[in-house]
Amino acid sequence: MAKAVTAEDVHQSVRRYWDAFRAKSEQRLRELYGRSSTTFEVGGLRTEPGKLGAARRAREYFHREAQFDVQLGAVEVTLLSETTAVASYTFKFQAKQRRTAPGKMQDESFDVVRATQVFGVEDGDLRIMHEHFSAPVG
Repeated sequence: MAKAVTAEDVHQSVRRYWDAFRAKSEQRLRELYGRSSTTFEVGGLRTEPGKLGAARRAREYFHREAQFDVQLGAVEVTLLSETTAVASYTFKFQAKQRRTAPGKMQDESFDVVRATQVFGVEDGDLRIMHEHFSAPVG
């Protein structure tokens, strides 16, 4: 990525993320994270490496029985520098048959999830450097 990051670049990256998720493609999802990226999940008590988070999501949601629906809200982009930006948005998420442990499935439903994804340029590509998902309490 020889030019400065634009808001459209970030919007496209967010779309690629959710396209990979909907396609249940662990490989495509993992490729979107930087080498030293971190994630913080809705129910998470600590951060984890981004690529590990992608592998966990694949285990939980990408198996044959799993079904999910994602409805994205508007994505707001803040450009921090020529190589760094933040995407903030909300989404609705419903899942059936999420694998929580071997042999254990659970449905989940979130009317509102807040997402913050920090993007940076790494090896010429825009990648997720940090990601935080949270659900409002109450």
